[in-house]
Amino acid sequence: MESFSEIMAIGSLVLGALGLIIFFIPKTIENSLVAFLRKDGTTVLFMVSFLAVVASLFYSDVLKLEPCKLCWYQRIVMYSTPLLLGVAMIRKEAKQMLPYVKVLSGVGLAIALFHYASQKIPSLSHSSAIPLNCGVSGPSCTEAYIEVFGFVTIPLMAVFSFFFVFALARFLARRQ
Repeated sequence: MESFSEIMAIGSLVLGALGLIIFFIPKTIENSLVAFLRKDGTTVLFMVSFLAVVASLFYSDVLKLEPCKLCWYQRIVMYSTPLLLGVAMIRKEAKQMLPYVKVLSGVGLAIALFHYASQKIPSLSHSSAIPLNCGVSGPSCTEAYIEVFGFVTIPLMAVFSFFFVFALARFLARRQ
């Protein structure tokens, strides 16, 4: 489990860095990255969101880590993203789907940021209007099952994934 989590943590950190680069690329810059993303960006969006779905299923179904309430909310958003993109790619309507992908990833990003903050800032979890403990039998949203490199938890991996999807969808929408 540790090596899988370390690979996922490194991958999510790379996604976060790439997301920052893509988010701040000026509209006027033309280079090979821009050309590649313009041509294959929707496929990259599909692959990243699909891999996020597979990773979450691996954590819950193979490693038997039960998702908490906030994890389920994030899953709802992320699981719909590759489905929408896949259908749009098949129908050759990927550009029309980008506004929806931006909204979904933005919502997921907000939930994941709140989730990560509730793990790292104990006072936030106690003052929250959202109950972060799903009951006696359910997992707590404030518990970090995995912590790689001292700070990368599953919600932070979700933050980076959602941010990358948001940044790339925004980039592609601006390039239309």
